[in-house]
Amino acid sequence: MNDYTKELARKAGLIAPHGSDREGLADFDYRMFADLIIRECMNECRQEWYDTNNDPVINANKDPRMIGIKIGIKQGAIRCLDRIKKRFGVEV
Repeated sequence: MNDYTKELARKAGLIAPHGSDREGLADFDYRMFADLIIRECMNECRQEWYDTNNDPVINANKDPRMIGIKIGIKQGAIRCLDRIKKRFGVEV
C-alpha cells in the first residue's frame, strides 16, 4: 500500500491513527474503505476530463485531428466515470 492508500485505510479504521502499529479488523469499516477507493477512482476520471479540457497545448491546436483526440479523451473519461458508478452502484 502506498501512503495515500494507507490514509484511506486509516480513515476507514483499518490502521490506527497517529502511526500506531495496531492494525486489524476490529473497527474496520470495509464499506467506507471501498467507498473511499471508488470515489478516488471516479475523481481520477474527472481529473482526466478536466486536464484535457484545460490543456493549453491541446486547446491552442486547431488541427481537426487534435480536436477529435480531445473529444475522444473527454468522452473516454466520462465513460470511465459512468462505468465505475454503474459497476459499484455509487451515487454522487
